[in-house]
Amino acid sequence: MDKIIKAIELLLLEAAMLLSSVDITEGEQPGNWSEAYHIFLDDWKSIEKYGDFSYLEFYFGEEGYYFDKYFLCDVDGNGTPELFLYSTYMGLTAVFTYTDQPVFLLYNRIYGINYETDEVVINGHWHGAGGSGENEWTAYRISGGISEYSIYIDFFDLPEEDGGKHYDIYDEETDEYTNSQDGTEYDAIYAAHVEPCVFIDHYHLYDMSDESGFDNIQ
Repeated sequence: MDKIIKAIELLLLEAAMLLSSVDITEGEQPGNWSEAYHIFLDDWKSIEKYGDFSYLEFYFGEEGYYFDKYFLCDVDGNGTPELFLYSTYMGLTAVFTYTDQPVFLLYNRIYGINYETDEVVINGHWHGAGGSGENEWTAYRISGGISEYSIYIDFFDLPEEDGGKHYDIYDEETDEYTNSQDGTEYDAIYAAHVEPCVFIDHYHLYDMSDESGFDNIQ
């Protein structure tokens, strides 16, 4: 059941990302990433033109739904930094990049950034059911102006009557989840995708009114 719930949650998130990838043709588009990101800092609600954030407003309420901090970093090293908008109330970060217009990539409670694999890594899940939380890891690869679901691993240490130790692994090639009592694959994925992360707390958060964050691409 937990796997089904996790799969449904991921499908809903990917659907929101897909909706956000539709080209916006109405009105004049910003000419570069700096101009686009400055618009978001001046009015964070303008992000809603590029992504579906209705669930956040529903979940946190009108007063709790807002973003008030940011930082920039170039996750995939392509020369265009990604914008990370953070909410001190929600504890969530929304990530954007820029191609010929702003592109919404994802929002979540981010653990860190892996520059070796060009991934944003998440620990646990910020809402809903399913997953151990502490030993649960998800990553999204940033590439070519899109984010792709790349890894999911989880480890449960349960009483023997409830199944004992087992590992859940997402197979990117088959797009399926496997379950095993052997932790070898889990450990290898963790070492490659989680251990190299720069922890999110290591990034300096700037107030929306502080433009000096554009001079410090982290």
